[in-house]
Amino acid sequence: MRAAFDEGFVPHILVLLCLDGGLRVGEALGLRWQAIEWGDDRDPNRALRIEEARPRGGEPTAPKSGRSRRVALSHRLRWGLLELYQSYDASPQPRDLVLAGIDVSNFRTREWRRILKRADIGHRTIKDLRDTFASQLLTAGVQLGYVSSQLGHSDVSVTARHYAGWIEGDGYREPMNIQPGEVPADLLARLGGEKSDPTSDLSTQVGVVSDSDKSPQVPVQPWKSMARREGRDPALPDCAGKRSLAANPRSLRGADTICSLIGHRSPSGSKPDALRRPFGCRHLLFVARSLEGRARRVRRNFCERD
Repeated sequence: MRAAFDEGFVPHILVLLCLDGGLRVGEALGLRWQAIEWGDDRDPNRALRIEEARPRGGEPTAPKSGRSRRVALSHRLRWGLLELYQSYDASPQPRDLVLAGIDVSNFRTREWRRILKRADIGHRTIKDLRDTFASQLLTAGVQLGYVSSQLGHSDVSVTARHYAGWIEGDGYREPMNIQPGEVPADLLARLGGEKSDPTSDLSTQVGVVSDSDKSPQVPVQPWKSMARREGRDPALPDCAGKRSLAANPRSLRGADTICSLIGHRSPSGSKPDALRRPFGCRHLLFVARSLEGRARRVRRNFCERD
């Protein structure tokens, strides 16, 4: 997931929606903020309502199965969505698309290829994320009927036919234990060696929101939760403990400029002003956010220099 995070918020969320939610790409592109039932970190009923899809990023249509469904919201997907929500200068409207402005064709040929290269896993398609969701849950002992309903298949037999290799055999398979507050999708993080709830120490700051049209105001910044995932002090810059960068102000100027555009902490450690939308143009906002991964790579390269 770090490879996707380095590409920026929007690519990271698209990958998480397909991997932890088992969504089709069109369903991820059609997700709106009002369809998120935020719940609480301790509430296993938190979910996404899949009510429409945008195949190839086109006009909204009904999901492929022809009916809506609820998809369980994993801890890391919930916190990723919260971070994206908090990253906006002004709170998105309930009817706004979560992944507004993303071009799926460009994503496949650019961001997705960079993610695969950075992760060093060879060629994969975006659909493989959805297949990983299903196969890993079946391997973990989750019931076939539950996996089928999460995938939005019209019948359990469709799921059984597609993933026969993961459910065949008549031997007993001990299911993995689900911890309090977890949903089955949280098992994917544990199977990948991550904590299912990487920000559990912040969960007490989140209130339960019953109205799905409203989003909780969470006092957390994106770099802080990412620092916690990596075991670093969130109060310090990413470069803390390494050679000071203050001696290279001219080299840092470009990276600081990019970080100030996207509203993130700069390599020199200063916290920039909030991102402003020039003339209310959302397009410029997403252009600025597309530079986020580049800014993070610049920052990391400077930090790693001796």
